[in-house]
Amino acid sequence: MSAEKKIYSRYIINRGLWTLWKGDPAVAGSRYRSIAITSSESTSIVAMFQVFETEGIGRGFENGKFAGVEGESQLLFDQDFNRMDAASKKVEERLAKAEADGFRHISPQDAREIDLRAASQS
Repeated sequence: MSAEKKIYSRYIINRGLWTLWKGDPAVAGSRYRSIAITSSESTSIVAMFQVFETEGIGRGFENGKFAGVEGESQLLFDQDFNRMDAASKKVEERLAKAEADGFRHISPQDAREIDLRAASQS
């Protein structure tokens, strides 16, 4: 039996999701990192918060649409926090680390250009 930790959200409320890419998301083999913050409460800042980060490889675009990911994503970080300020600080740290590792946010202009390339493939 595998001792590998499974990736899942322990709390129902999604409070944020950031996905950064190393390479072009439209090209198969590009790596991504996703950082999420979830919570047990929708509006409280003193609730329980989960911060988790995954990394994986995208399959690019097929027939003008994102084809998903290759295999399972790898869990890089997963921790609970008692307050939003502590969880937010950890998200900022994980985002800075991802950027230092060469991952970048996709801007709205980048997304538009990716969509145009995908449309021309279909």
